[in-house]
Amino acid sequence: MENKKISRDEYYRLLDMLESKDEESAVVALNVIENCDLLSNLIQVMLLRYKSNTHSALWREHAKEKYLMLNRLFNDESITFSSIFRVIKWRYASDITIEDLELLFEDYAKSLTEMASEIFKDIKEVKIKLTTHGSESRTASESQQGLDVE
Repeated sequence: MENKKISRDEYYRLLDMLESKDEESAVVALNVIENCDLLSNLIQVMLLRYKSNTHSALWREHAKEKYLMLNRLFNDESITFSSIFRVIKWRYASDITIEDLELLFEDYAKSLTEMASEIFKDIKEVKIKLTTHGSESRTASESQQGLDVE
C-alpha cells in the first residue's frame, strides 16, 4: 500500500475503525496509515488524526512515523481545520488533488453543519461549492455522484 492512494471509501472505513470501541480495529487502521505514502495521502492522514477519537498513545505505538511527521508539521499543536489549511498553504498546495480538496471541504462542511445546527435548529446542512478554472461549480457530495473536473 506504500504508494497507493487512500480512496474516499477507504478513508471512511479507516475512520470508522479508528472510532471503534474495539482497540484491535484501531490498531489495524493505524498499521494501514503507517504503511501508506504520506505525501500521496496527506489530507486523509491529517483528517484521520484530527477526526478520530483514537488516543495519541496508540498513534505513537502503531503509526509512529506518521504521528511524528504530523507533530512536526503542526509544531506539536492541536490539529484543526484551520491548521490543516495552513499546512497545505505553507508547503503542500501543489501536491493536493481536487479529490483531496473535495474530501477536506466535505468534512469541513459536515463540521460546520454540526456546529451551526447546535445554535440554529433550522440548519440542516452546510454546503461548500468548489469551482476550478474551466469547470462548473459543484459541492463535494455532487462529486461523489460522478461529475468530472476538467
